[in-house]
Amino acid sequence: MIHSTESSESTTFTDSGNTGHTVNGYADVKHAVAEKKFGTSSIYFGESNQHGNYLEVPTHTSFDFGADNHTIEWWQKVAVVNAYPGAGGGITYGRPSSSNNGGQSDRNWLIYHQSNGAIQWYMYGSPGNNIGLAGTTNVCADLNWHHIACVREGGSMKIYVDGTLDATNSSVGTFSMNSIGSAESKITVGTARPNIGNSDEEFQGWIDEFRISKGARYTSNFTPATSAFTTDSNTVLLIHGDGTGNLFTDDSYLSLIHI
Repeated sequence: MIHSTESSESTTFTDSGNTGHTVNGYADVKHAVAEKKFGTSSIYFGESNQHGNYLEVPTHTSFDFGADNHTIEWWQKVAVVNAYPGAGGGITYGRPSSSNNGGQSDRNWLIYHQSNGAIQWYMYGSPGNNIGLAGTTNVCADLNWHHIACVREGGSMKIYVDGTLDATNSSVGTFSMNSIGSAESKITVGTARPNIGNSDEEFQGWIDEFRISKGARYTSNFTPATSAFTTDSNTVLLIHGDGTGNLFTDDSYLSLIHI
């Protein structure tokens, strides 16, 4: 889980989950006081398609969900309305190898915006190469904060927007994601696939309260949180986005680096 409560222009980011992951910030990603959902700041990824603004978390076995239930969620606000005429605006990418793109065996999950502004979510593994779910709600149509939750619940993938079920894939079955536990694996926040030369892969705007959890936190429509997330036994990564300078931290422990 990633909060964002540091001073403006800060580039310190913290994982407040249980594992104390190191969170690396690249290029001009930083804290922004003027825009935040909770706390004192959010994470600002820029208003233009500048390539290279993202957070990166080294791998850990806690991200190996396989066929287990899990939840990836965050608050977002775009800097430019309908900024992705082509698919882009990546939110998070898990890759089990050092490859930034590679084949599907080099991926774990991928979440980004479709050309219509709705969320697209893929899981990579077996049987088959991947299984996906396309949302229907344009979350880039205004300059408001929106809560997004991607939930693996048993044999289903579900996307919730602002607490309302947006899309469901009930054909997931026993699909198991690739392992992400190798030493060279990385998880990114704020980009789909870093360092492959496509600037439109990066998200344009602000993200707050980025959290990855074990288990399906939401199984039906819900009211999104009205305050910052807190760590519990199911929290794998929690980045509040609260910090100063150019430091990014997993708030469960204070392990931090800025590149």
